[in-house]
Amino acid sequence: FDSAMKYYKKAVGESENDFLTPYYLKKVGLLNERNGNFAEARKAYQEIQDNYPDSPIGRDIEKYITRVAAKS
Repeated sequence: FDSAMKYYKKAVGESENDFLTPYYLKKVGLLNERNGNFAEARKAYQEIQDNYPDSPIGRDIEKYITRVAAKS
Protein backbone atom coordinates (compact mmCIF):
# COMPACT_ATOMS: atom_id res chain seq x y z
CA PHE A 1 0.00 0.00 0.00
CA ASP A 2 2.91 2.33 0.62
CA SER A 3 3.88 2.45 -3.04
CA ALA A 4 0.28 3.15 -4.03
CA MET A 5 0.09 5.92 -1.44
CA LYS A 6 3.29 7.45 -2.78
CA TYR A 7 1.92 7.35 -6.34
CA TYR A 8 -1.39 8.96 -5.43
CA LYS A 9 0.22 11.70 -3.33
CA LYS A 10 2.58 12.47 -6.20
CA ALA A 11 -0.34 12.60 -8.62
CA VAL A 12 -2.19 15.05 -6.36
CA GLY A 13 0.83 17.33 -6.27
CA GLU A 14 1.55 17.21 -10.00
CA SER A 15 -1.30 19.34 -11.29
CA GLU A 16 -4.69 20.74 -10.45
CA ASN A 17 -7.35 18.85 -12.33
CA ASP A 18 -10.96 19.14 -11.20
CA PHE A 19 -11.69 15.57 -12.22
CA LEU A 20 -8.54 13.60 -11.38
CA THR A 21 -7.31 15.40 -8.26
CA PRO A 22 -10.40 14.51 -6.18
CA TYR A 23 -10.10 10.92 -7.40
CA TYR A 24 -6.49 10.71 -6.25
CA LEU A 25 -7.30 12.41 -2.94
CA LYS A 26 -10.07 9.90 -2.33
CA LYS A 27 -7.62 7.06 -2.98
CA VAL A 28 -5.19 8.64 -0.48
CA GLY A 29 -8.02 8.81 2.05
CA LEU A 30 -9.07 5.21 1.49
CA LEU A 31 -5.51 3.92 1.83
CA ASN A 32 -5.04 5.92 5.02
CA GLU A 33 -8.27 4.48 6.40
CA ARG A 34 -7.13 0.98 5.56
CA ASN A 35 -3.87 1.65 7.41
CA GLY A 36 -5.70 3.08 10.44
CA ASN A 37 -4.52 6.65 9.81
CA PHE A 38 -7.94 8.22 10.27
CA ALA A 39 -6.71 11.79 10.78
CA GLU A 40 -4.83 11.68 7.47
CA ALA A 41 -7.83 10.13 5.74
CA ARG A 42 -10.03 12.92 7.04
CA LYS A 43 -7.56 15.54 5.77
CA ALA A 44 -7.71 14.07 2.27
CA TYR A 45 -11.50 13.90 2.31
CA GLN A 46 -11.77 17.41 3.73
CA GLU A 47 -9.55 18.74 0.96
CA ILE A 48 -11.97 17.28 -1.56
CA GLN A 49 -14.91 18.89 0.21
CA ASP A 50 -13.16 22.26 0.47
CA ASN A 51 -11.62 22.46 -3.00
CA TYR A 52 -13.74 20.21 -5.23
CA PRO A 53 -17.28 20.26 -3.81
CA ASP A 54 -18.92 20.21 -7.24
CA SER A 55 -16.97 17.25 -8.58
CA PRO A 56 -18.73 13.87 -8.69
CA ILE A 57 -16.57 12.69 -5.79
CA GLY A 58 -16.99 15.95 -3.88
CA ARG A 59 -20.76 15.68 -3.98
CA ASP A 60 -20.52 12.30 -2.22
CA ILE A 61 -17.57 12.86 0.15
CA GLU A 62 -19.54 13.75 3.29
CA LYS A 63 -20.27 10.08 4.05
CA TYR A 64 -16.53 9.32 4.02
CA ILE A 65 -15.83 12.20 6.39
CA THR A 66 -18.59 10.99 8.71
CA ARG A 67 -17.29 7.42 8.63
CA VAL A 68 -13.74 8.48 9.49
CA ALA A 69 -14.96 10.76 12.28
CA ALA A 70 -16.83 7.81 13.81
CA LYS A 71 -13.68 5.66 13.73
CA SER A 72 -11.34 8.19 15.33
